Amino acid sequence: SGHKIALTTGPSGLVFDCVIYRGSPNDKTLARPLMERQRDIYGSVPTQIAFDGGFASAENLAELKASGIEDVVFTKARGIPTADMASSRSVYEDLRDFRAGIEGDIAYLKNGFGLGRCLRRGWEGFKAFVWSCVLSANLFTFARRRRERERAST
Repeated sequence: SGHKIALTTGPSGLVFDCVIYRGSPNDKTLARPLMERQRDIYGSVPTQIAFDGGFASAENLAELKASGIEDVVFTKARGIPTADMASSRSVYEDLRDFRAGIEGDIAYLKNGFGLGRCLRRGWEGFKAFVWSCVLSANLFTFARRRRERERAST
């Protein structure tokens, strides 16, 4: 059996936070704790957030909106109207597309840094492996962006 990893990313492609869960808890139970974690780390909740479809529920939408998040988008949110999630159709589409881009970030971690298969043993080994993949990917992204800036300035 595997474990669940919840990543918080931004438009830069950097992973800002990573939560590693033992086993595979239901995504619907994680939306509020993940939002509260962001509030604890950054001192406020984000104004916009995009989740995978597994997090979608009317209860999560209501709780996240009540916490101060203006736009909460779930991909494949059956039964939740788009107008309830986002302030406009274009905001909904932007956040939905952003969430689709996160799939690329996940593939980058899996294919580029081996996150798809952990060869370390035990819970502590698994956590260390995940964090080493995240750190390596972030350092590589920093280096790539710096190189792009240097090339653009010459």
